[in-house]
Amino acid sequence: MMQPFSDSLAALKKGSSVPGLLTDTKEVPEWLDVELIRHGQSFYVRNIELCIFAFHLSLYLGFVIERFQNALIFTKATLTPEKSMKRYLKTLSYINKWFMESLLPGEEGHNAVVHVRQLHASVALRMDSHRPEDKIHLNQFDMAVVQSGFLAIILNHGHNFGIRATEIEMQGYAHVWRYIGYLLGIEDRFNLCTGGLASTRKLCSEIREEMILPKLKNRSDTFLELSDTYLEGFSTIPYLPKLFTRNIMLYHALTIGDLDPSDFDVSLSWSEWLRLCLAHKIPFTLYSYLPGSRKLVHAVYVSKCQKLSAVTNRESHN
Repeated sequence: MMQPFSDSLAALKKGSSVPGLLTDTKEVPEWLDVELIRHGQSFYVRNIELCIFAFHLSLYLGFVIERFQNALIFTKATLTPEKSMKRYLKTLSYINKWFMESLLPGEEGHNAVVHVRQLHASVALRMDSHRPEDKIHLNQFDMAVVQSGFLAIILNHGHNFGIRATEIEMQGYAHVWRYIGYLLGIEDRFNLCTGGLASTRKLCSEIREEMILPKLKNRSDTFLELSDTYLEGFSTIPYLPKLFTRNIMLYHALTIGDLDPSDFDVSLSWSEWLRLCLAHKIPFTLYSYLPGSRKLVHAVYVSKCQKLSAVTNRESHN
């Protein structure tokens, strides 16, 4: 008998001993609400530039988690700036497809999720064969923690960087990730979005408090290496000035999360303050208050994401 869902981190941690990737993705779950999916996808498309920004911050903070560090090092897919940027841009192209295409079985969005699930399964099997002494790789708890990276900042702190959404849109966004989590192999009892929006927000906060913030106060050498490589990857993008530094990223992520950077021994030099203003504060102010700027930035992001998806599709067929 399937165990019931409980919105506590302690219950979620029991997934550490349960393998992921077990869901039969050919079946549509009885709880799927197509109308909520529509609301969630519409919200993402309308706020795509802000959602991508939130993913950017979440990914950076996620580098503190040791099990994810081990997976990234094992795959060797992010160990150079070039490889790192290519890897994460490809991930973004998949996410865009999930939110811009139908997720019903046989449709393009659904097939893209299943493809990522197969990639994850392959990595998990290789890690299990090379490091059998470790715990289960890509277990249910691991997958739930990854899921939180796409939810936490948007649901709990989106108002701090321009997210505008109704309650039904927030519910829809969480519902899309519940279904994506299901397709990727997360059981309902470990899916962060099973218990509704308030429960999802609560679990995301608990994951941040226990798994992210303590490690940010004691940043490891591996975190610094992986995160710096990620930031250096932006220098591989033509015409993009070097506006991101370690301190700027930490400062911005902490302040958006309603935290005091000084509590984490993070401060900015004058040059970093200037870059922070150029990269974030001035653009966000214009974005929020200058008529037409939001539409312009949105149009640019949509165009870039469409081009990225086209490139990814060509690479997949080669």
